[in-house]
Order: sequence, then C-alpha cells, then structure tokens
Amino acid sequence: MLDAKLHIDALCAPMEIDYLHKAGPSKGRVQKGIMEWTGEDVRFCMAAAGQDRPAEFSCEPGAGGL
Repeated sequence: MLDAKLHIDALCAPMEIDYLHKAGPSKGRVQKGIMEWTGEDVRFCMAAAGQDRPAEFSCEPGAGGL
C-alpha cells in the first residue's frame, strides 16, 4: 500500500503527479511522475523517490521507477 499525500497538476501536458510519502522506506521523500488519461484508462510513469520527474512514458529495466 501507498500512504502518501498526492498532488496533481492537470494544467501540464502530460499531467504531473507528486507523492509525498507519509510512511515506509521513502517516508518524507517526494516521488515525481507523469500521468495521462485515454478515455477511461489512466497511465503513470513514476521516478524513484528523490529522482527527477520522467519526461516521457518510458523507462529502462531496473531504473527504479514504477
């Protein structure tokens, strides 16, 4: 489970999403990502906590994102 405060900036393209982790190993750290809606589907690309926001919907295997 994820215990975090969530912030979404819907004015950006793609939308920006930030999690402030409230518990667990990343407690107190911000995890940055991007998201987009396609019809009823949503997709996310998240960096590891403390890393830069992804610029696009891709990542290398083992990059540590979600």
